[in-house]
Amino acid sequence: MNQNRRNILKTTIVAGVGYGLGMFTQSKLQNKQQTLPSSIINDAFSGCSDLPFYKTNPQYSVNFPTLTNSTECDVCIVGGGLTGLSTALHLANTNLKVLLIEKNTIASGASGMNGGQILNSYECDMEFLEDKFGLSVAKEFWNLSLLGIDIIKKNIEKYNINCGINMGSSIVAFNNKHYAELQEKYNTLKGNYQYNNLHSACRK
Repeated sequence: MNQNRRNILKTTIVAGVGYGLGMFTQSKLQNKQQTLPSSIINDAFSGCSDLPFYKTNPQYSVNFPTLTNSTECDVCIVGGGLTGLSTALHLANTNLKVLLIEKNTIASGASGMNGGQILNSYECDMEFLEDKFGLSVAKEFWNLSLLGIDIIKKNIEKYNINCGINMGSSIVAFNNKHYAELQEKYNTLKGNYQYNNLHSACRK
């Protein structure tokens, strides 16, 4: 076997091994990507109760009937989380006959395991909404968030819900950069949205 044939053979072997390792690695990564979300979810909820607070507290113990036969209604809502419950309540207050169906227990998922915080904000900053839709539309989003808080407060009062509500929240900066970002958001809400229910303090 001459030198050229040896070089070609070496190149072929290396290329074959490289391709095999690449396919193996890609397969592993795909499997890891598929299992990673479920692993994160399992870790996040490990040690958490499968039951929402009201189910473990006798003060809020409520038994719901099981749907065993056909029935008629104006609106049927599937899912008893925050969205389903809120929708059912508002529709029922308009004298519609509402049927809410939940497979497990009411607020058995994320709705029953959230931190119970009432915040006038979105996952994105208001600056993002301004850039994407303009200031006028962003203001409508902002006003909707304030309206949502007002609805919750009114429901607590109307239905005499003893939930120990405490209004107000704090956001603390942990470095100068973070403080500058918070100050910018503070100025935006004060200036663009005329939101004066804010207090800024700096302690060095």
